[in-house]
Amino acid sequence: MRNLIIILGDQLNLDNPALENFDATQDKVLMIESLEEAGHVWSHKARIALFLSAMRHYAEALLMLDMPVIYLKMSADSNKNLESAWKEQIAKLKPQKIIVCEPGDYRVLKMLEACVADTSTMLVIKDDTHFMCSQADFKHWAASGKQLRMEFFYRMMRKKYQVLMQSDQPHGGKWNYDADNRDTFAKQGPKDLPEVPKFVCDAIT
Repeated sequence: MRNLIIILGDQLNLDNPALENFDATQDKVLMIESLEEAGHVWSHKARIALFLSAMRHYAEALLMLDMPVIYLKMSADSNKNLESAWKEQIAKLKPQKIIVCEPGDYRVLKMLEACVADTSTMLVIKDDTHFMCSQADFKHWAASGKQLRMEFFYRMMRKKYQVLMQSDQPHGGKWNYDADNRDTFAKQGPKDLPEVPKFVCDAIT
């Protein structure tokens, strides 16, 4: 196998950078439902069900695009630990490269690095295009400034992308309205709330 593409459960977009230059004759996608990951952070059962449903729908979408997918569903006896499941698949498939979009959880990134540490497989981390600032760009900004203050980072990003800016100055003359945003609602609470969206379940969910 040339490339094993690992897709994490919070990276379910078809333009995922890890899928760039995907070749169905040489590459495969790996997706794993993990019992440990589902409970790593406390969350409602409905959220976990929605998360797994989204993963399964995404896998179906890839299969519709003729992309070979290895999808390991969660059960009481399997995939309890994501790291051990990855190691098992890497040893079995022996890919030349593992390609993944940068995990949003640093813990998961270190886990994946440990999986390939003693193998000949190369790990390729792609920048997460969900974000307008890469880690490399942020580190460059952090190294050049005197204070790691979020306010200054926001100003830099607004100038870079010209968000609510007039040249190098903010629209309205103020960088933020935090003081106004700290006001409370009136006694009757917020008004004009939108209706809660409803969805029709299908066979996968």
